[in-house]
Amino acid sequence: MNEHYFWQLVEGLGTSLQLTIVSLAVGCTLALLMTLSLILKTPVISQLNKGIIILFTGTPLLVQIFLVYYGPGQFEAVRNSFVWHWLSQPWFCAMLALALNTAAYSTQLFKGAF
Repeated sequence: MNEHYFWQLVEGLGTSLQLTIVSLAVGCTLALLMTLSLILKTPVISQLNKGIIILFTGTPLLVQIFLVYYGPGQFEAVRNSFVWHWLSQPWFCAMLALALNTAAYSTQLFKGAF
């Protein structure tokens, strides 16, 4: 292997580990909150959480990443708002999609434990 490529892989490994750790932390935190609302059966929030779970467990992760990264930029209101600074960053969009996917699957796991 070329030494140049090796160092690129090492750099990518650091990014991948950061993305994994942050998305797992955010996803598990969201999952605990979503599980709590499902167990307490709060009317509106639990229905919203069920919809999020169905959406994120029923679609492929690659589609979710594409929608999070390319979707919001289609709307002028989003591009002119303060959230565009975050949604235009590839790392943040990947973390958000992975965290929401983790939250959906972990919520089902946590709810099954109760």
